[in-house]
Formats: sequence, C-alpha cells, structure tokens
Amino acid sequence: MALTFDELLLRADPRGRRESIGSWHVSIGLVILAGLVARLWLRVTQGVPPITGPTRWLAHAGHAGIYGLLTVVIVAGFVRMDASDLTMRLFGLAEVSFFAPDEAMRLAARGWHNDAANALVVLLSVHVVAAMLHGPILKDQVLQKMLPEPKGDG
Repeated sequence: MALTFDELLLRADPRGRRESIGSWHVSIGLVILAGLVARLWLRVTQGVPPITGPTRWLAHAGHAGIYGLLTVVIVAGFVRMDASDLTMRLFGLAEVSFFAPDEAMRLAARGWHNDAANALVVLLSVHVVAAMLHGPILKDQVLQKMLPEPKGDG
C-alpha cells in the first residue's frame, strides 16, 4: 500500500515540520507553475516545430495532457494546503490564506491532486518513451527540431 505525501508527513511529525514541508512543497509548485506559464507563452509566441505524419495528433494530445494535468496538480495542491488547518508560508516568508479550514474541500483537492499527479507520472513516462523512440530508434530528427537554431557569427 502506497502512502500519500500527507500520510508520510503525519507519521514523521504530527505538526511542526509538516507545516514547513507542506509550505515548501506548495512554494515549489508555484515555481513550477511560473515555468509552465512561461513555456505556454513561448509556445504561443514562438510556435512549435512542425509535426508531420500520423503521430501529429498524439503529440498535440500528449502535450495538452501534460500541461492540463500539471495545472490541476498545482492548483489542487495549493487548494488542498490552503483548506487545511495548517499555516502556509510561501517560500518561508509570506503567510497566505484564501480559504477557511474546510475538511471536505481539503479532501476533494487532495483526491484531485493525487490522481492528477499519478496520471502525470504515467503520461510523462509515455512522453519519455516516445522521445527515446524518435531519437535513437527512428532517428527522424524530431528531437533536433526542438533545439534552438544556432546563431550566426556576425
């Protein structure tokens, strides 16, 4: 039986470090959210390498799934922590709270967070396998198309 992050923290320390570790967990999630927003901005403003062939729709669906699941994991994790009775300090500094403690909301957000995180791990594993398929096996230059073009000397 796998233990959730919450259960591991409760067993390790019923209160003290749990707030600190949970706050840092959420803070790191917000850094990842900033990276996600930046990545989506680049996709919109600079586009993506053209994908041809029958796997085009798989590539688009896979990327949409990764971005969507990552958003759900981060938002649900934030709500989960905020709806708990713990104090959330972002980056150890600013105390943040949008919701009063609400056990039903916390449990619902926990379910969404955990389920989306598990689905994200599966989807990212498929993504890595697909990259390995394109690189060393198919040698179809898909990975090279993702690299920035070299700048000229002058």
